[in-house]
Amino acid sequence: MASTEAKISVNNQNEILRTLADFPEDIWSDRFSTRAVDNEMYEYEIYAKEIERLKEDVRGMLMAKEITTIEKLNLIDTIERLGISYHFEAEIEQQLEEIFDVQSKIEVHPQAYDLFTAALHFRLMRQHGFNMSCGIFDQFKDTSGKFKESLATDIRDLLSLYQAAHGRTHSDSILEEALDFTTVHLKSGALDNNPILAKQACEIGLQMLHKQELAELIRWENDLEFVSKLPYSWARVVESYFFALGMFFEPQYSVPRIILAKTTVLLTGIDDTYDVYGTLDEIKSYTDAMESYIESGWFVARELPTFPDYLSYGLITGLSYILITATFAAMERATEDVFHWLSKNPKTAVASAKICRLINDVGSYESEKQRRATGIECYMKHYNVSEQEALEMFEEIAEDAWKDINEEFLKPSSAMPRKILMRFLNIARVVDVFYKHREDGFTNPHKVLKPSIIALLVDPAIV
Repeated sequence: MASTEAKISVNNQNEILRTLADFPEDIWSDRFSTRAVDNEMYEYEIYAKEIERLKEDVRGMLMAKEITTIEKLNLIDTIERLGISYHFEAEIEQQLEEIFDVQSKIEVHPQAYDLFTAALHFRLMRQHGFNMSCGIFDQFKDTSGKFKESLATDIRDLLSLYQAAHGRTHSDSILEEALDFTTVHLKSGALDNNPILAKQACEIGLQMLHKQELAELIRWENDLEFVSKLPYSWARVVESYFFALGMFFEPQYSVPRIILAKTTVLLTGIDDTYDVYGTLDEIKSYTDAMESYIESGWFVARELPTFPDYLSYGLITGLSYILITATFAAMERATEDVFHWLSKNPKTAVASAKICRLINDVGSYESEKQRRATGIECYMKHYNVSEQEALEMFEEIAEDAWKDINEEFLKPSSAMPRKILMRFLNIARVVDVFYKHREDGFTNPHKVLKPSIIALLVDPAIV
């Protein structure tokens, strides 16, 4: 993203020279306007009755006694991949708990599972907080203690192990090896355009309801006259709603989803005021009023604090705390105890905030360094390292934070309900999508996010 300079007249007397960010134009036009979704909502009402009947069929399959453990695990995985697991949360939890209890009391034969099933079993258990042992993967190593090279020939197995490895904690060295092993082979040029990998993008869900919510948000933005009143900022309503969908996609979370999207739009305006519009004196005055944003004073003035100081403030200004707290206000499980727990900076919240801050810094570094000091430069100066080393270290710190989150999800250590902890997990997930491969998807959605947004909110789901 380039930047330009503009002279702004103040009271027709003084002119202020400002550096303005050259944001890309809105790529969505009126694609998600109210008019465009009205007809689809009529279809949604028709489908709702059929959905109720199908829900009972699926519930019966889940609770059936005659299917094997492997069949049940595959069914649960399919339900979750289709985005309909919110209909069957109690049933899925019951089935996984029964499987975990039975298999924790017996010694499973090492050849009982192939790699795909072993990895699927492990991943589902870890995702649902059951501390399943990594020993299930020992059978897939050779006599030298490395994963067998023959495993690399089956793409389905590799992908299953790769996904399972992301459930690792700090003590799971075998999963570190699994991640390295699968990453190398999945990046192989021989896997390009592999149809099995392409199928992993399949999803289905509540597209019509989501479109209606987005249309309402666009109308809200137009009523605020956001574009005319803050011409130096780009509201990014579609991208903000996509972000909110990553946090909550289930229909019962419509209110927190809309609250989160609106909060993101408003905070974006504040952030752009600091980053690309306000002068240092203006920012100081505004900061005094807000008693926050010390970080912006450093960076607009191109001062470089120590990295520990930067990270301390950056965890706050990374906005994950604000965004999650905003959504808690509309959740039925967000009691006073939840806010008290959050005020004590629990490991889950800190880890999530680290991921959001550092992955954002890496993805936006190329554009940010043109107009302000950055967190990457703080690290380079503080530890006397190169730019590449600093970028890699930010990613390494974020990976360690993921392990903290995984540990906090394991029962019985979880201090909060799973529905609360999921917000911290999901915000870290969606930030990873926005800033994947060191790209800034929030600023340049046409390059990073557009295919995902079209697949989720425009194209019909393919099953």
